Amino acid sequence: MARRSAPRHVFGVRLRLLPALLALVLAATLVGLALAEFAVRRAGLAGHVAIIDTAKSKSAFQLSDNPLLGYVFKNGYQDHDHPDLQESFPFINSHGQRDVERTWEKPPGIRRIILLGDSDVSAHGVEDLNDTISRKLETKLDPSSIEVLNMGIGGYGLVSELELLATKGVKYSPDLVILLFERHDFVFVNSQIGHYFRAPFGIVPLKWAYRSHLFRYLIVRRRMRAEHLNLLAAYRAGGGLPRLRRLADEYHFKAFIAFWPYFSKTDIFEVQSRPLTNEADNLVPATGETEIERLGQESHIAVFRLSPYFVRDYAERRAAFGAQTPNPAATYTTCNDATHPNRLATEIVANALRDILREHPEYLRSANSEQ
Repeated sequence: MARRSAPRHVFGVRLRLLPALLALVLAATLVGLALAEFAVRRAGLAGHVAIIDTAKSKSAFQLSDNPLLGYVFKNGYQDHDHPDLQESFPFINSHGQRDVERTWEKPPGIRRIILLGDSDVSAHGVEDLNDTISRKLETKLDPSSIEVLNMGIGGYGLVSELELLATKGVKYSPDLVILLFERHDFVFVNSQIGHYFRAPFGIVPLKWAYRSHLFRYLIVRRRMRAEHLNLLAAYRAGGGLPRLRRLADEYHFKAFIAFWPYFSKTDIFEVQSRPLTNEADNLVPATGETEIERLGQESHIAVFRLSPYFVRDYAERRAAFGAQTPNPAATYTTCNDATHPNRLATEIVANALRDILREHPEYLRSANSEQ
C-alpha cells in the first residue's frame, strides 16, 4: 500500500513559507496598531486616565464594603514623600476626606457647606490643601462662621457622590450642599474598579492596557457611553437628582449644582451630559440647554454654569497678553486634560461660588442653621 505523503500546503500556502507569512502578518498588525496609537495620541482623543490601585502600599484609597462606593479614602492617610497627587496625597483627615480635620457635630453658630464631587473637588494634581476649591471658598466667606467641607473622591460618579452624601455627609448637618457636576458624572464605573484589584492577575493587564490611548479610546469610552444609556433612566426614576432632592428635604439642607465646563485647546464649553457619536457634538452653545439642567429643573434644583467666569477671565488674559496666552486647557487644568483644575482654576471657582452665594443668600438659610 502506498504511503500517503504529508500535506505541503495550508490554505494554498506552502508550509515552508507559512512562518514567514505569519511573521509578516504579525509585523503588519503591530505597525498598524502603532500608527493607530500615534494617531489617537496626536488627536488627543483618549484623554488622561489615572488608575486607582488600592493594592499599592502608598495608595490613599481602600476598598469599600458599600458596592455603590467601591472605594474610599483611608482615614488619617498621609504621604509627604513625593505624593503623585492622583493615588497618593499629603494629607487625608481622620474622617477620610481631603480636608482639614472636622468634627461630626456642628459647632454652635457655624453654618456648614458640603462641596460634593469627584477629582475636581478633591483636587487631583494640586498639592497644597489650601489650594483646593473648598478651602479657598471657606477663606473667601467667613471662616469664623462658615465651614466648607470637601467631600470629593476621584473617579466618583453621581450615584457614588450621592451615596457618600447619604451615608456620611448628612452626619455633618450641612446647611447647603453644592454638587460640582462635570461631564463624567453620568458614568458609573467606580463601583466596579475594586473587582479588578481582587482578581490575582486582573490588575496587571489592566494597567498596561490603560497606558494605551488606543485602548482607552476604543474600549473605555465606548463602555462609558453604553453604561450611560442604561443609567440615565435610573437617574430619572430616582437614583440621581431626585435622590438629592429627597435628601435635602429629609435632612433640611439647601442644594444647588455648579456645572463644570470643558476646556479645549481653543475654547471653553459646556459639554452635554449624554455621550454622542462625535465628541464635538457634545459641545453646547451658550444658549443651549444640557441634560443636567433639564434634570435639575425636574428635581427643582438650580444649576449654575461656571463657564462664564472662565470665559471672562480668559478674555481678560487674552486682552493683556495677546497670542502669548496659553490655550484654555493649558491655562486652567493640571494635566492639560480639559478637566482637572489647577490653582488658578480653583481660585476662579471659589470666587464664582462666593458670588453665587452673595447673589442668593437664601442658600445659607436652612432649618439646620436655625437650630
